[in-house]
Amino acid sequence: MNPVAVFRTLGPIDAKTIRRDSFLRWILLIPLILVGVLQWGLPALTDWLMSSQEFDLTPYHTLITSYLVVLMVPLILGQVLGFMLLDERDDGTLRALLVTPMSIEGYLGYRIGVPMLGSSVIAFAVLVVAEIVPLPWYQLAPIALLYAIETPIMTLLMAGMCENKVQGFAFAKTVGNIMLIPVAAYFLDPPWQFIAGVFPPFWPLKAFWLASEGADGYWATIAVGLVVHVAVLGWMMKRFDRSIRR
Repeated sequence: MNPVAVFRTLGPIDAKTIRRDSFLRWILLIPLILVGVLQWGLPALTDWLMSSQEFDLTPYHTLITSYLVVLMVPLILGQVLGFMLLDERDDGTLRALLVTPMSIEGYLGYRIGVPMLGSSVIAFAVLVVAEIVPLPWYQLAPIALLYAIETPIMTLLMAGMCENKVQGFAFAKTVGNIMLIPVAAYFLDPPWQFIAGVFPPFWPLKAFWLASEGADGYWATIAVGLVVHVAVLGWMMKRFDRSIRR
């Protein structure tokens, strides 16, 4: 089955799943909320802190923007699709694929390609529209590629580690807390920062920080981050494929 046929088969199913689940609909609204937070909420908070507390939040705009967009957008979309995968596994949909014309490879291609495209487009649009930390497109695009890969990583991680949606909620909360580690690396000096490099989200965050500061090492960070992300995604795909065929 070709990619277009796979999309035409699975796309309406995903749309129906999201329409009937209010939780998933709410999560998908979060990127729009982020635009409002960055475009109006953050400047207002910065002005209030300066006038009332004499605290300048401006130096931390890069950190806040990277956390809300570069980290949270792919994490949120990955969790949405992770919950959908758990539903499909509970319904027996994944096992049914083994006896249909659609191959597991085609299914995985859809589950990886669509989230990557959605994550990159949404996060890129949020950064461009909000304009809190303006960067040229040729620097945003490679960062978008890295955080786009994080979405299917999160999806496959949830599907591989959780047996049901109840476990999925607990897992999503735990991962959200763990992902604060790459953010906290912002306050460390190199080379200590790179300890957080064991977590894939560190690399697009670091690239965003370097680009915002106009510092050296941006392209090296992108290159290392791409290797890390592709390696982790490949491992997760093989693990997920084995779990389906068991």
